[in-house]
Amino acid sequence: MVSIAIVGTSGALGAPVLKALQEPLFADKIDFPIKAITTKDKSSESSDKVQYIQGDVTKDTSSLAEQLKNTDVFINLAHPDPAVLGGVEKLITTIKPKLYFPSDFGVDFNKPDAKTLHPIVRGKREHAQRLRDAGIKVVQVATNYFKIPPVFLTVFFGHVGLDVAGNTYTKVVDGNDKIQFSTASDIGRTVAAIATTDPSKVQDAYRVFSDEKPIAEVVAEKEKESGTEFKVNEIKVKDLHDQWLTQLEGKDPDFIAFLFQSWAAGVAGGAIFETRDREVVNPGQSLWKWEKWDT
Repeated sequence: MVSIAIVGTSGALGAPVLKALQEPLFADKIDFPIKAITTKDKSSESSDKVQYIQGDVTKDTSSLAEQLKNTDVFINLAHPDPAVLGGVEKLITTIKPKLYFPSDFGVDFNKPDAKTLHPIVRGKREHAQRLRDAGIKVVQVATNYFKIPPVFLTVFFGHVGLDVAGNTYTKVVDGNDKIQFSTASDIGRTVAAIATTDPSKVQDAYRVFSDEKPIAEVVAEKEKESGTEFKVNEIKVKDLHDQWLTQLEGKDPDFIAFLFQSWAAGVAGGAIFETRDREVVNPGQSLWKWEKWDT
């Protein structure tokens, strides 16, 4: 039986991860209640499955550590604000869980050169390494781009070059031609599957995705929905990357621009996974069926 604590349950992945951990598929391996840290008073929402603990990881490290002692697995779903990462580091090095999930979900941030990373991403990578250096077992889970309504890959496609509202498509003529994506349910179950695995058998990183879809099909679908043929602007991977490097020299580089050039570069940018960690997490879809684009 594994005891679990989570921070960041109010974000896009909070509910899916909590739901997955309570599914019969994983529940018999978990020592309930799951302890969910929140800055708000949600004690009235606590149950035998989830206990909400009010506290701020940036301020209440000592009190939280006392309440979370003997935690086996700590899952971080919070926004990677430097103050939050610093607070989590203090908490993790105090309670010393057997396994720690940093908030790394998305493209493979370990793939690109560190010098080309967005500052937020660089901070996340350094955070994971500091905890590894402190002797903590860290597992980084890359899930590629989210397909989570009502926003991600539903109405917003800027990170793959598509502006639905503006009826324009920036086509990378010599770059990646497909989207690898993960749904909220699949991300939740992936985290649950790894969290309930013997830590000694857990990999340092997993790269999983629900499915993939050609970008041309996505554009065609959106054109059909809007009844408008989108204006196409063509660009090359190198030019897009050079534009990103120019942005990176400024004070506030655009995170979406980082994701777009990462996507365009495919494997090199960390937005196409060649590994088949899906088979490690969910061999032959024996635990669950990976969701499709239209699920």
